[in-house]
Amino acid sequence: MYIKAKVFPYEKKNEITEVSYNSFHIKVKAPTERNLANDAVCYAVADYFKLDRNKVRIVSGQKRGNKLLFIRENIV
Repeated sequence: MYIKAKVFPYEKKNEITEVSYNSFHIKVKAPTERNLANDAVCYAVADYFKLDRNKVRIVSGQKRGNKLLFIRENIV
């Protein structure tokens, strides 16, 4: 599953808000230096969907505020 995310680094708390189907606003406390905000986004999304961190990755937008994330789902 792919989701679009608008990321807001340097926020007071981590928070995910669903804007529309597969579109989210993600606020993270982490700064943009050393890829910390991207890692925080992946952890926040994994926590939101109750998945392992290794099932979430950023497909595009590593250096921008708008990101496309891929979530690998479990097939039962």
